[in-house]
Amino acid sequence: MVRRHYTFRQIAAATIAALLVVGVLTFYLWHLNENIRLGWDIAKLEKEKRAAVEQVERLQARKAQLLAPDRVEKIAKSELKLGEPRQDQIVYEER
Repeated sequence: MVRRHYTFRQIAAATIAALLVVGVLTFYLWHLNENIRLGWDIAKLEKEKRAAVEQVERLQARKAQLLAPDRVEKIAKSELKLGEPRQDQIVYEER
């Protein structure tokens, strides 16, 4: 059996081709991994956004409840001992 001898150029070309294939495959796998990671990040951020929007809606409802005119009037009369203004305390503004 005769053993074939490869030249330096053939070995270098094969090595470069192998490194190129490995590099392309590595880049492809990294790219897929990044796409998956970004998808998870987007899903997580969308979930956080939904939670924040729901919290804002709850807080706006609570604000409306706390600032209801009937409630404010009740607190003003019972806790702060305020009453209706006298006629001399009312100031009218001209437009």
